[in-house]
Amino acid sequence: TVKSLRSYFPDGDEDRQIGGERQFRRDMYYLTRAVLAGYGVDNPRVHEASFSAVHAAMRKRHADLLAGATADAASTDQVAAACAALLVECLNHRPVQPGEAATADRSLDIRCLAPVVLACGLATKADGGTPEPDILEIAVLAAEVREDRIRQACAQANAVQELTPVLATLLAHLT
Repeated sequence: TVKSLRSYFPDGDEDRQIGGERQFRRDMYYLTRAVLAGYGVDNPRVHEASFSAVHAAMRKRHADLLAGATADAASTDQVAAACAALLVECLNHRPVQPGEAATADRSLDIRCLAPVVLACGLATKADGGTPEPDILEIAVLAAEVREDRIRQACAQANAVQELTPVLATLLAHLT
């Protein structure tokens, strides 16, 4: 199941951070495979190591966004900004390898990674409460509705800034 950004990027000592990275890598791997299976992609190559790199990049490049999103009173915009950065880092590290049909087109990546990131945002907003059991399914449907806007935002020079309001709107409507 998807967990909140607080679970994946905990405060504390190195052991807690290593545990968060391990959980992030494992969950992202299985969630991405689940979304791809829902789209009928057979035996996709998803690289867990890429998710480790994403986790490290988030800690290094987006520590300020993570701090805001994992705070107790995090706003929807703060969670959306961290999720936007997470999606951009996932797209940069290309954990999904479609095989021989691989192209520079990021549509498959966006199609499967945007719902996973949105589900993390939803779990973060529900943290402390009980998240919906079908949170990933809800995120897939919502991301499909806004796929064009997500794709356009990802193509911009400052994708994190462009993605934030798109994800904030989705998070606000779904929480």
